[in-house]
Amino acid sequence: MDYESRLSLSRIQVREISKFARRMLKIKTVKFPVLKALEKLIDKFPNNLYYRILPDDEFETNVMAELVPEGNDVYCIKIRETVYEKAVNGDRASMGFICHEMCHFILIHIFDAGPVMYVNESGLDYARSFKDKELPRYKSMEWQAMALCGEIMIPYEKCKNYSFNQIVSRTYSSDEQTKYFLRWVVKPE
Repeated sequence: MDYESRLSLSRIQVREISKFARRMLKIKTVKFPVLKALEKLIDKFPNNLYYRILPDDEFETNVMAELVPEGNDVYCIKIRETVYEKAVNGDRASMGFICHEMCHFILIHIFDAGPVMYVNESGLDYARSFKDKELPRYKSMEWQAMALCGEIMIPYEKCKNYSFNQIVSRTYSSDEQTKYFLRWVVKPE
């Protein structure tokens, strides 16, 4: 489910956040080692973030991992057991699922790009209903996390002139993420 972010972020702003995140986690290689980066992120924010590997049957069908607020600025990244096992074994799509949730944490905790809140008859709620039922991408928390994940896993400056095969062999990005990068990120610019 998507929510309206408190911040409007352009692709260029997301790219700068990705550079910040890589510096913060001291990742200097083109390949973004997701599981190592997850441990570094937790080491950096031990009072705010942890993760749990849970049996697959504890997740809804299409949920591979999720960032769950635990209260008082504490978050848990819940990861399907099979997704974690696949990530350990080098599955690029599984690494992307985990990285996406790390990106939600970075955006929410460090950049205050959490959901817009409003008051309705029932009390405080998140902004989920949008004009014409469509949320502009720059205001979408899901788009922001997907874009940040893509920018972290495929560093633009290093990969903008690479072919599909070069990106796949030199990064941990999935085939789908690589196709998106080549079609929508590199081409328009």
